[in-house]
Amino acid sequence: MDLKKRIKIAFVLNLLIFVVMFFGAICSIFDFNFMTTGTHRFSPDFSRFKYFTLDSNILAGIISLIMAINQGAFLRGKKSDISKNAYVLKLMGGTGIALTMLVTVFYLAPRSEFGFFHLFENSNFFLHFLIPVIYLISFLVFERTDKIELKHTFVGIIPMIIYAIFYSLNVLLHLENGRPSVNYDIYGFLEGRVSLILIVLPFMILLTYFISFVLWKVNKLKNKTGNSK
Repeated sequence: MDLKKRIKIAFVLNLLIFVVMFFGAICSIFDFNFMTTGTHRFSPDFSRFKYFTLDSNILAGIISLIMAINQGAFLRGKKSDISKNAYVLKLMGGTGIALTMLVTVFYLAPRSEFGFFHLFENSNFFLHFLIPVIYLISFLVFERTDKIELKHTFVGIIPMIIYAIFYSLNVLLHLENGRPSVNYDIYGFLEGRVSLILIVLPFMILLTYFISFVLWKVNKLKNKTGNSK
């Protein structure tokens, strides 16, 4: 597949990601249930922004729109190439959204008292599954590039570090009898023990960097494969 055709497909996928993200975010903020029965709010619940799921999806949607704008300019002949910064941002967004999906699949869903698939219903169907899948297909299959360097993989951990600071401070500032409150340790990472933050935080940073590195490596390998055809 030639470059222009790949960019056309990626352009459509990026616009789709942004639209689906917008709809999924609205469903989350207003607690709109379309797959299960439940009450619906008519006023927004902005406390949903405390979840990395929503934050990472919104970031991914905005980055996809930026990439689509770059790709649209290229397809119209207004740019000779897609900027390196756009690809670096796409890697950063992909790292965050992949982290969201992996933590859900391997940690949150198996521990859910409502069953594994509960975290893939309603808005979570978009935020935990559909958007990450479309985003990664776009980046790994159709946006192959050699512009992203190894040093750019460290950019991928920036959103997670910012969120980790917010998360950790909230936990430490709202201890109950010296123990993390379930209202602030919202993902249950610390299991009631503050000391676990010394294990969980480095682990999450390393996991996030590993995801960023793998996405960079696969993109690089796919680019070489594509160029050899």
